[in-house]
Amino acid sequence: MKGLLVSGAALFWALQPAHAQQGFNVLGNEFLSLCAAAQGSNRDAFTVGYVMGVVQGRRGLVGMCMPVGITGAQLRDLACKYIQDNPAQRASIASDLVGSAIEQAWPCSRT
Repeated sequence: MKGLLVSGAALFWALQPAHAQQGFNVLGNEFLSLCAAAQGSNRDAFTVGYVMGVVQGRRGLVGMCMPVGITGAQLRDLACKYIQDNPAQRASIASDLVGSAIEQAWPCSRT
Protein backbone atom coordinates (compact mmCIF):
# COMPACT_ATOMS: atom_id res chain seq x y z
CA MET A 1 0.00 0.00 0.00
CA LYS A 2 2.85 2.39 0.87
CA GLY A 3 4.46 1.74 -2.52
CA LEU A 4 1.18 2.51 -4.28
CA LEU A 5 0.90 5.78 -2.37
CA VAL A 6 4.46 6.76 -3.26
CA SER A 7 3.87 5.84 -6.91
CA GLY A 8 0.67 7.86 -6.98
CA ALA A 9 2.41 10.88 -5.45
CA ALA A 10 5.26 10.60 -7.97
CA LEU A 11 2.80 10.39 -10.86
CA PHE A 12 0.85 13.38 -9.52
CA TRP A 13 4.05 15.43 -9.23
CA ALA A 14 5.22 14.43 -12.71
CA LEU A 15 1.95 15.56 -14.26
CA GLN A 16 2.05 19.03 -12.70
CA PRO A 17 2.74 22.00 -15.00
CA ALA A 18 6.37 23.11 -15.09
CA HIS A 19 5.62 26.41 -13.34
CA ALA A 20 4.06 24.56 -10.40
CA GLN A 21 7.22 22.49 -9.98
CA GLN A 22 9.42 25.58 -9.87
CA GLY A 23 7.68 27.01 -6.82
CA PHE A 24 6.03 30.36 -6.39
CA ASN A 25 7.70 32.79 -8.77
CA VAL A 26 5.95 35.93 -9.92
CA LEU A 27 7.20 37.00 -13.33
CA GLY A 28 7.57 40.58 -14.46
CA ASN A 29 4.50 40.43 -16.71
CA GLU A 30 2.37 39.13 -13.83
CA PHE A 31 3.66 41.79 -11.47
CA LEU A 32 3.10 44.51 -14.06
CA SER A 33 -0.53 43.44 -14.47
CA LEU A 34 -0.98 44.01 -10.73
CA CYS A 35 0.58 47.47 -10.86
CA ALA A 36 -2.62 49.02 -12.23
CA ALA A 37 -4.66 47.92 -9.20
CA ALA A 38 -6.64 50.55 -7.35
CA GLN A 39 -4.91 52.00 -4.32
CA GLY A 40 -5.99 50.16 -1.19
CA SER A 41 -7.08 47.03 -3.08
CA ASN A 42 -5.82 43.54 -2.29
CA ARG A 43 -3.68 43.59 -5.43
CA ASP A 44 -2.19 46.92 -4.45
CA ALA A 45 -1.37 45.53 -1.01
CA PHE A 46 0.19 42.45 -2.62
CA THR A 47 2.53 44.53 -4.81
CA VAL A 48 3.63 46.70 -1.89
CA GLY A 49 4.17 43.64 0.30
CA TYR A 50 6.02 41.82 -2.47
CA VAL A 51 8.44 44.71 -3.01
CA MET A 52 8.98 45.12 0.74
CA GLY A 53 9.70 41.39 1.00
CA VAL A 54 12.32 41.66 -1.74
CA VAL A 55 13.94 44.60 0.05
CA GLN A 56 13.96 42.78 3.39
CA GLY A 57 15.34 39.63 1.78
CA ARG A 58 18.17 41.51 0.11
CA ARG A 59 18.98 43.91 2.92
CA GLY A 60 22.71 44.34 3.32
CA LEU A 61 23.55 42.93 -0.08
CA VAL A 62 25.77 44.82 -2.49
CA GLY A 63 23.77 47.21 -4.63
CA MET A 64 20.95 47.93 -2.18
CA CYS A 65 21.67 51.50 -1.09
CA MET A 66 18.24 53.13 -0.73
CA PRO A 67 17.88 56.36 1.19
CA VAL A 68 16.18 56.23 4.59
CA GLY A 69 12.46 56.98 4.64
CA ILE A 70 11.40 55.42 1.34
CA THR A 71 7.90 53.96 1.63
CA GLY A 72 6.65 50.66 0.32
CA ALA A 73 4.34 52.47 -2.08
CA GLN A 74 7.27 54.46 -3.48
CA LEU A 75 9.26 51.26 -4.00
CA ARG A 76 6.28 49.61 -5.68
CA ASP A 77 5.90 52.61 -8.02
CA LEU A 78 9.62 52.41 -8.84
CA ALA A 79 9.40 48.68 -9.57
CA CYS A 80 6.28 49.07 -11.71
CA LYS A 81 7.90 51.83 -13.76
CA TYR A 82 11.11 49.82 -14.20
CA ILE A 83 9.21 46.77 -15.44
CA GLN A 84 7.04 48.95 -17.70
CA ASP A 85 10.13 50.63 -19.18
CA ASN A 86 12.00 47.34 -19.76
CA PRO A 87 9.67 45.08 -21.76
CA ALA A 88 12.49 42.75 -22.84
CA GLN A 89 13.01 41.76 -19.20
CA ARG A 90 9.35 41.11 -18.29
CA ALA A 91 9.70 37.34 -18.58
CA SER A 92 12.24 37.44 -15.73
CA ILE A 93 11.38 36.77 -12.10
CA ALA A 94 9.84 39.89 -10.59
CA SER A 95 12.03 39.85 -7.47
CA ASP A 96 15.12 40.15 -9.69
CA LEU A 97 13.50 43.05 -11.54
CA VAL A 98 12.62 44.79 -8.27
CA GLY A 99 16.25 44.46 -7.16
CA SER A 100 17.48 45.85 -10.47
CA ALA A 101 15.08 48.80 -10.22
CA ILE A 102 16.36 49.72 -6.76
CA GLU A 103 20.01 49.25 -7.72
CA GLN A 104 19.52 51.47 -10.77
CA ALA A 105 17.65 54.17 -8.86
CA TRP A 106 20.06 54.28 -5.92
CA PRO A 107 23.42 52.81 -6.89
CA CYS A 108 25.89 52.33 -4.07
CA SER A 109 28.85 54.65 -4.13
CA ARG A 110 32.14 52.94 -4.86
CA THR A 111 34.19 55.26 -2.66
